[in-house]
Order: sequence, then structure tokens, then C-alpha cells
Amino acid sequence: MILYENGFIRLEYDASTDLLYVDGPDVQGYALMGVYEASNIILGAIGKYNIKRLLIDSSETIVDVSQEDYKVVMNQFTRELMKTSLQKVVRVATSDAARESGVEKYVKQVNQRAKPSLAFQNFTSRAAAIAWLRAE
Repeated sequence: MILYENGFIRLEYDASTDLLYVDGPDVQGYALMGVYEASNIILGAIGKYNIKRLLIDSSETIVDVSQEDYKVVMNQFTRELMKTSLQKVVRVATSDAARESGVEKYVKQVNQRAKPSLAFQNFTSRAAAIAWLRAE
């Protein structure tokens, strides 16, 4: 079922698998407030439906902001995600090796600093990501 859609972000929830699918929004300087709003919409849906599994498909997203701005957005979103009922989060990666290297470094920093209670994985394939999320 579609929980939310506005042309910028789409949230689709499969209650039978307790899985929320999100197509990651583009992150561009002029749209940073929209990214924050999208993050709040995702967090609201997770809370309202007590969702345990989240798939964020970033494979087609555009990131056109400074590393600093992007890190601020990601830090805020990550901190709030760790306060939810989520148990597993998966991200479908882009084909941009430099961006994915940055994501990998960020994930390592978060794991060292925060010791999150939720499991996180990055995949290059949506099918593999879904399989991992559905596995117990």
C-alpha cells in the first residue's frame, strides 16, 4: 500500500512482510529542506506502523550538495532512525564508486560511535536487499 507520495518521495508499505520501501530523494542544495521533510515523513511512517524493516533505494538518486551538507542530513536521519522500532535497514547503492566509498566510511563511523541496535547492509541489487531484509 502506498503510504505517501508527492513526486519527491514515495513510501510503499508491505504489511505482510513489515517492510517499508522508500525511493531515496535527490539531495540538492535547493531541495535540502525537502530532504529534511522527506526524512520526517519516513520516520513518521515507521513510528505510526511500528515498522521493523526499511529499504532505501538510492540507486537512482542524485546528490549535488557539499560533503558537509550531506553529512549533516545523514547524521540527523541516522540519529532519528536509531530511535525507532526498526530492526533492519538496507540501502540499494548507486554505481558511483566515490559516493559509495563515502557511504561506507560514514557507516563505519556510525557503527564505531553509536553502536546501533539495528542491522544495516548496503546492496547493489534490490532483489538481494529484499532477500536479506526478509531473512530472519
